[in-house]
Amino acid sequence: MRRITAVMLMALLVVLPGSSALAGQRPETNTFHFRETETFMDVGCEQVVPITIMSRGVIHETVFHDGRVHVTGTFTGTFTFSEAGVDYAGHFTSWFGLNVNRRNWNTTDTFTAVGRGSDGSHIRFQLVAHVSSNAKGDVVVEFVRVRGHC
Repeated sequence: MRRITAVMLMALLVVLPGSSALAGQRPETNTFHFRETETFMDVGCEQVVPITIMSRGVIHETVFHDGRVHVTGTFTGTFTFSEAGVDYAGHFTSWFGLNVNRRNWNTTDTFTAVGRGSDGSHIRFQLVAHVSSNAKGDVVVEFVRVRGHC
C-alpha cells in the first residue's frame, strides 16, 4: 500500500502544477481510478515474506484558485501470503486525506487488514496516522497508532 500511495501522490504532483485552478478559474477536480495486482516483500506475521495483493481504488483531488488543495483516496482489496507452513488470506481497506491551504496543512491515513490462516488463526491489523501543521508550518500534531495480532 505504501507504493500505491507514493505512486498516486507522484501523479498528483504532475497534475497540480499545470492545473487551471491555480490560474484563478473555478476549482478543478480530478478523479483517478485504478486496479492492480502486486507482489512485494513485507512482514507477514513474524517474518519478511512475499505478499500478493489485488487492489482497486480511487483518488479524488480538488484544487482551488487560491492554492487550497483537498485530496482523498480509498483503496480496497485482498491479500495472500504464506509463512511457516500456514497460508493466509484476507482483505484490506485504506483511506487517506490531505488538506493544504496558505496557512497550514494536515493529512490522515487509515489502514485495516483482516484475514485468516489455513490453521484457523486470525489476522487483524489497524493503523491510524495524522499530521497537522500550524500557520508557521510547524508540525503541531503527529501520531501513529498501530494495533495488530496474528
